[in-house]
Amino acid sequence: MKTVGVLVVSFKGRRHDPDEFYELVRSADFQIKFSCSAAVDKPDVRTYVRSGKLQELKDLIALNSLSLLIINRDISSSQHRNIQRQLCCQIIDRTGLILNIFAQRARSFEGRVQVELAQLDYLKSKLTREWTHLERQRGGLGLRGPGETQLETDRRLLGLRIKQLTGRLKKIKLRRSLAGGLRKKKGLPTVALVGYTNAGKSTLFNALTQSEVEAKDLMFATLDPTIRAMEIGIDKRVLLADTVGFIENLPPTLIEAFAATLEETTKSQLILHVVDIADPELYERINEVDKILKMIGADNVPTIMVYNKIDLLAKGAIKINSLALDKTVRVEVSATTKEGIKALKKAIVKNLYGAKNRITVRLRATGGKLRSVFYERGVVLNESVGTNGDIVLTLEVDRFDKQLMLKYKDIYDLVPTDELSSYENFDVGNIGLKN
Repeated sequence: MKTVGVLVVSFKGRRHDPDEFYELVRSADFQIKFSCSAAVDKPDVRTYVRSGKLQELKDLIALNSLSLLIINRDISSSQHRNIQRQLCCQIIDRTGLILNIFAQRARSFEGRVQVELAQLDYLKSKLTREWTHLERQRGGLGLRGPGETQLETDRRLLGLRIKQLTGRLKKIKLRRSLAGGLRKKKGLPTVALVGYTNAGKSTLFNALTQSEVEAKDLMFATLDPTIRAMEIGIDKRVLLADTVGFIENLPPTLIEAFAATLEETTKSQLILHVVDIADPELYERINEVDKILKMIGADNVPTIMVYNKIDLLAKGAIKINSLALDKTVRVEVSATTKEGIKALKKAIVKNLYGAKNRITVRLRATGGKLRSVFYERGVVLNESVGTNGDIVLTLEVDRFDKQLMLKYKDIYDLVPTDELSSYENFDVGNIGLKN
């Protein structure tokens, strides 16, 4: 385990959480030898902190014989260069630290590609004329073009690699899209677990699916998305996706690089927003996750708030202020003790499927495929032939079936309710089906 020094910069009058930063450092497998704090009104343009603080850091680094300092803020390439020159040691800022953790955690091909792309985007922003170049070039290799400086060569090499990785990610995205389409055809809705890092998503995932996904008390313990089938009732199964944890001010390069993975969230039928109920920064964490969900276009996906780790609360403690959040569905659970898991599954069933309704549809000539879908879903109550030889089906459908039917809305007609008085309570307009 490498020993490091850390610099914690805070802005006067603004909230900051040094404990989260320390946890990030430990999650990257670093041991903190010393921590130095600096409160500033605004960052110094050249070195982020003033010269007096730099001298203090230089003395501490020399005293402890360290070669690495980690800063809790993101710094510019020029600030990075100036600080490194004055302190005579390697510097890692906040984004660099998070990328370091992601690189350690990535196991799948997809995860490694996404992390490398984010790292290269980050490195590209740090390239300066004093950059130690990417590949040591010895004469005659032919990598450098006519009149090309080392900096230009490095930028070109980075650009080529970024282009290559972007192409691979497009293929990954296409593969995920095809897999999602197949799951939808089979009538399996997807439920995505999201939440602040270390909220207990992986432990909850294991409790819901009887799986053994690795769950550690570390930030970003889960990086590669995992999907498993989950039984939520008699003849009812859904796919549960465990996704990467979020964090305050998640670097944009990571959000962009992990777009293919985050798509599991945006295309899901339901989100389980997992919250550590024992976290003193509870509401700030919720707001950060909501901001990222909005950023990736998942803020309109139906959501259940899952308040996890109730076993860590003191007996008799108030669990949650129900008036503090504008969320209608809330479930309190302990993924460790399994308390509340049954209630959560019931909430998932109710949210995904709702009450069942009977409808009658008339299939058009091209409706053979849809007829097969209805039978695969087990929703057909009766089949008859209409006066024009078309197929008429009586169905018992739930909310998920209705959403599925929207995909095929051009190959069937809903039999008007005035012809079927017994079904007059079925509100066609609310689900967007054709009259």
